[in-house]
Amino acid sequence: MRDLFRLLALFRGQWGWMSLGALLALTTMLANIGLMTLSGWFISTMALAGVAGITINYFTPAAFIRGLAIMRTAGRYGERLVTHDATLRVLSDIRIWFYQSLEPLVPARLESWRSGDLLNRIQSDIDDLDGFYINSWIPILTAILSITVIGVFVASFSPIYSLVLIGLLLLGGVGLPAMTYLGSRKPVHDEQVLRSDLRNTLLDDVSGMAELRVYMGKTKLKQQLQARQQHYIRSQDQINRMNALSQALMGSLSQVAVWLGLLILIPSVSDQKLDGAFLGMLVLLALASFETVASMPLAYQSLGKSLGAARRLFELVDVQPLVTEPEHPRQIPQGLEIEFNHVSMVYPQQKRPAIEEISFRITEGERVAVVGASGAGKTSLMQLLLKFYLPSEGEVKLGGYSVEDYSSEDLRQCFSVASQSTHLFNTTVRANLMMARPDASEESMILAAKRARIHDEIMAMKDGYDSFVGEAGVRLSGGQIRRMALARAFLRDAPIFLLDEPTEGLDLNNQHLIMDILASEFQGKSLLLITHNLAGLESMDKIIVLEKGRMVEQGDHNSLLKAGGRYADFWQTLGRAS
Repeated sequence: MRDLFRLLALFRGQWGWMSLGALLALTTMLANIGLMTLSGWFISTMALAGVAGITINYFTPAAFIRGLAIMRTAGRYGERLVTHDATLRVLSDIRIWFYQSLEPLVPARLESWRSGDLLNRIQSDIDDLDGFYINSWIPILTAILSITVIGVFVASFSPIYSLVLIGLLLLGGVGLPAMTYLGSRKPVHDEQVLRSDLRNTLLDDVSGMAELRVYMGKTKLKQQLQARQQHYIRSQDQINRMNALSQALMGSLSQVAVWLGLLILIPSVSDQKLDGAFLGMLVLLALASFETVASMPLAYQSLGKSLGAARRLFELVDVQPLVTEPEHPRQIPQGLEIEFNHVSMVYPQQKRPAIEEISFRITEGERVAVVGASGAGKTSLMQLLLKFYLPSEGEVKLGGYSVEDYSSEDLRQCFSVASQSTHLFNTTVRANLMMARPDASEESMILAAKRARIHDEIMAMKDGYDSFVGEAGVRLSGGQIRRMALARAFLRDAPIFLLDEPTEGLDLNNQHLIMDILASEFQGKSLLLITHNLAGLESMDKIIVLEKGRMVEQGDHNSLLKAGGRYADFWQTLGRAS
């Protein structure tokens, strides 16, 4: 029940639209039942009048029948229009809420989650919630109100038949759905889990397809996917069989209601306690009334599916952020000197510190490179500066105050970041660049591309800045993708630049091109360059050397070479080769 109430709370912003949709659904249902009921009375009355040879006014009931038919048609159209609009509004609100809930968890709390599982929750689980309102909430509410109206109406003619009919409707509206829910609860749960598992497996295998082809693993992969798919299909078959059974039983209940109506009402007609015209009316009413509960098995099943999806969303949302925001955040000062003061950090679920007892200072306008082998703790420094993680010991300062004193949003406005894994969206070059600063002018965007030495290559493309880059930038080379990241950073033009391995995986020509950009385009800007490539570091004001999470040296290129320490060793093995 707690998940149900939490889910209902997510819908509170659209209660007006939802209530209007429910009212239209109820109106449509009652109009449909009223049409069948009035038609039954009208046909019976006309037949009896013909037998008796009397004249009756058929214009008025015929007008009511036409009115109910029009009301049913208009109501159905209005219901579909309003309920689907309300559903789309609700899903939009939920997606925004879910994104805002996830943002504080990035990256620290989401690193242990598989990307496929996260994608499944963001997309499929939220999509599953579209059935909560249309397929569950509306049918259940409409059924409750309609059964009440039907019971009161039938009781005015035959209290006994009213009780019988309500009992059968409750059996169809509660008993059968309960049976369907219990019978399909496990396959519905299995279907959701298997769908997520299939998505995870496919994403993992597609991303590793090159390795699978090299090691001849495609056949085994195909067999594994087929086994999972067969299990998924079996779950769907179980759900469909249970639905078919419930629909068959629902139809049988409606026929039982008709026969019991005849058995109860015919004696009343014979005893002249009930007008004969009302017999056909009540029997057809009983037949039509089962439309109110016909969708109940699917409604309960959809409710279980929606609650399962909501539970998976709440499971992620309820994760506590590793980094909390200050109650009264400090304003960003004018001077943006960076200082690490005896900083140590241990990642969650890790025992060994990623960095330990790190202390250094970067003054405004200073260009600093942090070098070391993979796993030395270089990227951890950037994670702490951006407040993605908090230090286990010591303090990271910006402008003389701890980064924990600033709001994350204000703090990150101070940095232009080009990360090691640059993601380009399947849209135009222009759109990908403008993500860095949506309000930037065309001139600023072109200037940023020129500074990143990629403008000429963009203009050589068929559509220039309106050229599509493909999924994840597949139409661009590795060097172009890295320079696109630099162009984004230039366009953002924050006071401090953070570059994480900008030359990783590039050929020598592209490495030298990017290092030339670093040497010429960052004058007067604070720069923290994280790299294990020593090419071009002669232009850096300071170089910090990390080894196994500890700072072992710092100084400029020439002084470190003269010292003959770890940097000199790196230079002998890596620098000269570059």
